[in-house]
Amino acid sequence: MDISLKVHHRLEAISIIRSFVIESAVYYGADSKESFALGLAAEEAAENIIRAYPADEVESPFNITCKQKDDMLRFIFSNTGLPVNVASIPQYDINNPEASIDGLSFFLMDKLTDNFQF
Repeated sequence: MDISLKVHHRLEAISIIRSFVIESAVYYGADSKESFALGLAAEEAAENIIRAYPADEVESPFNITCKQKDDMLRFIFSNTGLPVNVASIPQYDINNPEASIDGLSFFLMDKLTDNFQF
């Protein structure tokens, strides 16, 4: 069974998104450490999506879907905005954070999840 949430592109929705991800993970059996990490990753993903969306279209919704298969959960964030050019985002370097700060969100999402794809 899939569980979905539809929200507008507003920063105020981040707490709702985080709660949705955490509670969905718990529903499917994630422990507190796993659900907490997924919640943090969801915050990063949601903030990236919301901040990248044009200000005049914030009422346009985007979706978060939780899919469970075997012992794996997949959270899919989708919208109708322009795709992000992942190649243009620098890889975050912990030894040189100032030069690679734009890659921090992707670095965090990758570290907080078992399999981060964009």
